[in-house]
Amino acid sequence: MAMTFLQTPDYNDAVVNFVQRGVQALMSAADPIYDSLRHVPLPEGVADVRVEVDDAIISSPTVHMRELVEISPQDIVSGNLERFHEVLAQIADSHLQQFMVPFFEHVGDAAEAVGNSVELDGQSLTWDHVLDWHQQVEWTPDDLGFVRPPQIVAGVTAGDRLRNLPEMTPAQQERAMLIMIGKQEEHVSSRRSRRLR
Repeated sequence: MAMTFLQTPDYNDAVVNFVQRGVQALMSAADPIYDSLRHVPLPEGVADVRVEVDDAIISSPTVHMRELVEISPQDIVSGNLERFHEVLAQIADSHLQQFMVPFFEHVGDAAEAVGNSVELDGQSLTWDHVLDWHQQVEWTPDDLGFVRPPQIVAGVTAGDRLRNLPEMTPAQQERAMLIMIGKQEEHVSSRRSRRLR
């Protein structure tokens, strides 16, 4: 996003920072998944993030986002905020499309590489499938040490199928509770064994 309004480095930096923050805010408002992502720069000297399991190595893609937009100096001088908002919204929409497609491809590749990808092969989605997935993957603890179920990343069709599942049966509710208890016990046990070493 190259912009030059004045040949003053401080002013240029302030404008670029302002536009970047505005675009980020619009992207977060438009997409709840994007909004839930932590935006942190990679440490110095780190070029990418890799997932390594056994022989599988998946590196995060580098995504260069660009969008060419024009705004007239007159709009800026006259304080035409409506036009300025249109430009920011156009950039945000384009950047979301450019970012989310490779993001989901990377998530899919990483999940497949570590065995956390499931194909239903034409079967109807049920709570038993979801519970099988929850049992199969590792749960991570929150800041208080309580494990949380993994987040499911699904496309539009799969997301609709998940949202439209009927209520769990009593047997499925009991199984979900037992899975949660078992995952918490695994976490406590692994912490205890690490402490003993």
